[in-house]
Amino acid sequence: MVTKKSEGFGRIMESKKQIIFGGGMLIGLFFFLTLYGVNVLDVTNDGWLLQGSDISQHYLGWVFYRRSPWYFPPGMMDNLFYPYLCSVIYTDSIPLFAFIFKVLSPVLPETFQYFGLFGLFCFTMQGGFGALLVGKLTEGIGDRCSLYCRSFLGAFFFLMATPLLQRMYGDSYYTRHTATAGQFVILAAFALWAMKDTFISLKKGCISWGMLAMVTALIHLNLVPMVFGIFLGYLFNRVLDEKKVIPSAYLLLSYVIMTIVPLFLMGAFYYPFHPEAGGLGFFTANLNALWNPMGYSSVFQDLPVSSGQYEGMSYGGFGVLLLAAISFLLFGIHVGKRIKEKKGLKEFLASIPAEKKRTGLSLLIVAISFCLLAVSTSIEFNEHVLLKITLPDKLYQIFSMFRASGRFMWVDLYLLITAAIVLGAKYIESNGYIIFLYLCVAAQFFDLKYKLRDIQDNHKDKKEYVSEILYSPIWEQIGEYYDYIMFMDSDTFVEVKGYWPGYDFQYAFAKLAADYGMALNGFHVSRVYKFKEESDAEQWEKLERGEVMDNAVYIFEQSHLPKEKHLNFYIIDHIIIGTVQRLEGVPIYEF
Repeated sequence: MVTKKSEGFGRIMESKKQIIFGGGMLIGLFFFLTLYGVNVLDVTNDGWLLQGSDISQHYLGWVFYRRSPWYFPPGMMDNLFYPYLCSVIYTDSIPLFAFIFKVLSPVLPETFQYFGLFGLFCFTMQGGFGALLVGKLTEGIGDRCSLYCRSFLGAFFFLMATPLLQRMYGDSYYTRHTATAGQFVILAAFALWAMKDTFISLKKGCISWGMLAMVTALIHLNLVPMVFGIFLGYLFNRVLDEKKVIPSAYLLLSYVIMTIVPLFLMGAFYYPFHPEAGGLGFFTANLNALWNPMGYSSVFQDLPVSSGQYEGMSYGGFGVLLLAAISFLLFGIHVGKRIKEKKGLKEFLASIPAEKKRTGLSLLIVAISFCLLAVSTSIEFNEHVLLKITLPDKLYQIFSMFRASGRFMWVDLYLLITAAIVLGAKYIESNGYIIFLYLCVAAQFFDLKYKLRDIQDNHKDKKEYVSEILYSPIWEQIGEYYDYIMFMDSDTFVEVKGYWPGYDFQYAFAKLAADYGMALNGFHVSRVYKFKEESDAEQWEKLERGEVMDNAVYIFEQSHLPKEKHLNFYIIDHIIIGTVQRLEGVPIYEF
């Protein structure tokens, strides 16, 4: 029976959650503006997105998707792999935002970027769900004021999570991977788990987890297994609690459907692609990932890692590590006392409430599973390789779909932050804990101060795009008179003037094509379509037969030129091109 008193208490708790979530969002908003400023929020400012690496891929993928006619599935575009269609999912252009703004495209300015808005969205959600998670897990400790203080101070740790800072707009050439900064979905999954009593009904569970599944799928594919793994841990916990499988089976079915449907609509399954992308066992996490600064700390020195293990960057920060050390120490002392009181480990374990044991077991399985996935086939500690695992070909193909396995360590980092805050709240006196938590936040800021300052400096001024690859005025003439750019080796990224990787070579041509409304026959995507090998071979056969397009400019590699000259060849900016029509004022290249 629900009494008026219990209804009133429920309303109070809901009010607290709204205040905590809203306060965390505001902290995230101000934190983002302090770090990145307002230049990135100028939707007509795209120069900072064209400085190379993955963030250029994200932005240019959106530009071509916006300019392509609508197809079904609606996530497809026709101007990046002419004459084939391509999914916006595989340019990592954040399909959720890409689709919304393509619908709104007629009323948007000609140059429009949403990556600043996405960053602001991520930070507000990171702050909101981080605060909510802390608030929910510590709501029975102390008064309302201390609850708010814990929640809002806790939000700072999640906002200073190093993988978030590393990925948002990149701390190096190789980490400008904005789509994977949508890590708030990990916190949202843990928050839903923490509020399992609120979503105990099957209807509420299907809606809440289904919405999270859909949003995750429409942000980035790498986040899908992370949230799904947490969801499986929640289901396991639910089955243990309820002793019923059927409700959890319905939840699982609805979750899978809400993941597959948006992926289908965005074109993820339109063409078969090569699942194996290479790098499994290279882009891993080192076992020292949670305390290895990797350039982020002003307190600790970096520890040895192999070259691909920047993908497993999960440094907790001095503030988090200090909080965790004290919290786990006090927890260990408490456990020791309880074991002594109960006169044995077995008796102590028997005294723990069954619900806590079930939840603890489920979380432990999640933590261990993601740690194992993160280290994958190469288990390393510092510079030492402890174990190399060779997988059968079939298993390798499956697991290599998520070749950057080191990213799975992010789940363990967020678990560490949460556990440190919650255990500290439980075993440190309330008022003293708020002071200690404040000092830990200050320690976190101090530790990351140089990296935070670098981020501010990098985004202080507007950046203009000036191509260092295509700088001849002849390219403007080509853009005016040609409709297609055809890479004769679309899988090979040409090294130009010492630039590597050659993805920037294709991004330069993609920018040229975008400026003049041209189409490409190749672009850097996260997974390689199986039609590409056949397409490349067919293109060469047509060229050798003389079946060439009058309105196309062909791009060649020095080491791979045609035997039959059905085109006029030129060298422009050290790049060999071929056209049917003669380019005025440009000398013919003889070979």
